[in-house]
Amino acid sequence: MREFSIPELASRYRSGLMLRRGVAACVDFIVVFLLAAAAAPLAVDRPLWAVILGGALIWVGYHAVLEALTGVTIGKWLAGIRVATAAGDPPGFRRAAVRSALRILEVNPILLAGLPAGFVADRSHFKQRLGDKLAGTFVVKYRDLSRSLPWLRISRLPGPHANFLERPLSAARGAH
Repeated sequence: MREFSIPELASRYRSGLMLRRGVAACVDFIVVFLLAAAAAPLAVDRPLWAVILGGALIWVGYHAVLEALTGVTIGKWLAGIRVATAAGDPPGFRRAAVRSALRILEVNPILLAGLPAGFVADRSHFKQRLGDKLAGTFVVKYRDLSRSLPWLRISRLPGPHANFLERPLSAARGAH
């Protein structure tokens, strides 16, 4: 079987990747909400701007740190997707920070939820939202990545394979 480059993989996806990205975004929102709730006692008697800045730092920091180090957040891990550069490397902190900063506008649950990101990514040739385009990153399914990439051993802890997000190919063939 021929191996595809990361951009080639991304360009071959249809709706399945968008569903996974949506599930990952919802899970990550819940995790960030819980982190912010845990930090809420620190916000007592603080000015509103400091509370908003703290929330933004939690939002950006959660995504940037996890994606920079492993290529995944908790939501992406559960959905079976990874963030990678065109070379197949994890994004690193600079790229992950760019993606995460733009997430505030693109995937903000208060400002149109993830509709802007979903619209842009769905219509993009490489299924990239604006943050991915500016950071030079791609979101791909874990199962499609080459097993020779050493960083995947770090980012693929034992866990779900996101099979609940799509029907296995063998089941689809047997049904007809």
